[in-house]
Amino acid sequence: MKVVFLFILSTILISCTPKSELLSKTNCASTLPKNTKIASDFNKNFNISIPNNWKTNLFYNNTESSIYFADTTKQLNETYIIKASFKYGEIKNIETIKHNTDSILKHNNFSKINDFSFSFNQLPAYAYTTKYLNNNRDVTIFQMYAMVNNASYLTASVEAYGSANIDKRLCEGISIINSIKISH
Repeated sequence: MKVVFLFILSTILISCTPKSELLSKTNCASTLPKNTKIASDFNKNFNISIPNNWKTNLFYNNTESSIYFADTTKQLNETYIIKASFKYGEIKNIETIKHNTDSILKHNNFSKINDFSFSFNQLPAYAYTTKYLNNNRDVTIFQMYAMVNNASYLTASVEAYGSANIDKRLCEGISIINSIKISH
């Protein structure tokens, strides 16, 4: 009887755990894939939970430390690509990132679907979703920026190709991005 009570109580407490601000703002449920592992960028600035069987690539130079990953067992229009980077560079504030992003999107004729400011890992953050056409294929991108300090920031993105199950694929990718833990 005690075991049943504890199970019910823990289920209630888990279901009452508030969603992160990122998941709330994107209307996504927390849908982390099963069988994940913790991966870190090359310089160990952050870690992220990724599926065990996904292909992972690391990159670094003087200005960034990045990790790219995707499920390469699926067709590109059935999966998504995630990139997360810790970048070094002077940032005044999130509004600067927002202004620069708007200029780039306008210059490239990308359609911004939405954007919002929020808190990510207790850091000021900005995110947007955009769509464009590449080689006659729709590409939808969710892009996030979190300001770590005046000299560094985190970026993370989900790229989904094609038009099938876009919301589902973006939300799965956003849930993975939501697992990022910054080491600094």
